[in-house]
Amino acid sequence: PGAFEIPPQNEILVSQAIALAGGPLRTAKVKKGMLVRYQSPDSRQELAINFENIILGKDPDAVIVPNDIIFIPGSGAKKLVNALLNIIPATVSGSIIWGVVRGSNW
Repeated sequence: PGAFEIPPQNEILVSQAIALAGGPLRTAKVKKGMLVRYQSPDSRQELAINFENIILGKDPDAVIVPNDIIFIPGSGAKKLVNALLNIIPATVSGSIIWGVVRGSNW
């Protein structure tokens, strides 16, 4: 995430801009991205971006123009699964330590 200034003479694609930002998070909905393009201060266009299809070569990569915003939302379900996967090793480790301590003469 963040803003990146691209020199006007250089062309940059959506995939390159996302790579500059460090890539999508593991919990991102990469199929549900959006490119917000301001054509004037009063006019804005929202274009659906399926980042997964761009990377797989199924969709064309779009050229970024000044003031474009790329938005890739997070997935609540992926966040929950990720949180659960982070809890399981700690729980298993804690159970093993408790069993060792309980079984000893401590």
